[in-house]
Amino acid sequence: MITMNQEELIRSQLGPDMKKMSFRIGDAEWVAWYAPAPSERLRSQMMNEDQKSSSAYYETMSSEAKAVAAETTLRAANIRFFLGTGEQEELLWAIPDLPALDVIEFAKVGTHNGAPDEWRVVRDFVSSSLAGVAFDVVFADEAGLDLRFITPVSADVARRVDKALLDRMEKEEDDRLHESYCFMHDRATELRLPPDAGADPRGGGYVSSFITTTQSLRLWWD
Repeated sequence: MITMNQEELIRSQLGPDMKKMSFRIGDAEWVAWYAPAPSERLRSQMMNEDQKSSSAYYETMSSEAKAVAAETTLRAANIRFFLGTGEQEELLWAIPDLPALDVIEFAKVGTHNGAPDEWRVVRDFVSSSLAGVAFDVVFADEAGLDLRFITPVSADVARRVDKALLDRMEKEEDDRLHESYCFMHDRATELRLPPDAGADPRGGGYVSSFITTTQSLRLWWD
């Protein structure tokens, strides 16, 4: 049951124009609130998207992602708070009491250019590779997932996730998790992170290093 305190906390983040929707996962009914993200509001105000306004838009996107990741009040009240998408617009979502793992089904993560039930593969991978690890969602939509760990994870956990990705990529030739692996690998090299010498040698240690350094797991499908 949604409490008045939860709704007021959500309003403090989403603003007075937030909207409400109901949805079903499994045998349970859930309620979500959503509102356009700050970057979306900025884009709607742009009459002519010149270089200056484009720069402001992407700076706002970066800032809002950091703000969502750093928010603790809603999470302390067991409210999932994350960036996602609606119909061709970026949205802020707030869903009281929903388990973080169920956000994957809600956002249909992994279905972009994939099968309608591809989110099940993503959920299975996250559930198995992060068993016993507490995390929350910062971003989730059909093409991407950004998970942040609630408590710092060790190199052992990062290596476990790295190996799990490599194992799946090796067993399934068309496993779309390959794109996610390359995404994190490229980010690690862009950040000039040193490879994890103790990670699975098949991947060179960059993904493990990315997970440990950023304390996040980033999945992406193009």
